[in-house]
Order: sequence, then C-alpha cells, then structure tokens
Amino acid sequence: MANSGCKDVTGPDEESFLYFAYGSNLLTERIHLRNPSAAFFCVARLQARRG
Repeated sequence: MANSGCKDVTGPDEESFLYFAYGSNLLTERIHLRNPSAAFFCVARLQARRG
C-alpha cells in the first residue's frame, strides 16, 4: 500500500479499522450518518485492488 505521508497505517487501537472511501463517501456528513465516531486518518492510495 502506498500512502501520502502517513507514518502508521494501523488504527489507534484494536477496535479501530481503516475505511477506504471514494466519491460521495468522502463527505464527513455522509460518513457520520452511519458512524458518528468516525475520524479522518489520512489520504492514502491502494496500489492494487480486487474486484
């Protein structure tokens, strides 16, 4: 995985996870509708993806 300046790409604790979003899913308001505690971590890019 390539990242844009993020030193650690793990969540802050074992109950955290990283969510990759694109398009309208990047809107803070939309993310907080389903997960009010969501917090921005960093901008990253996946080098390869399945699908």
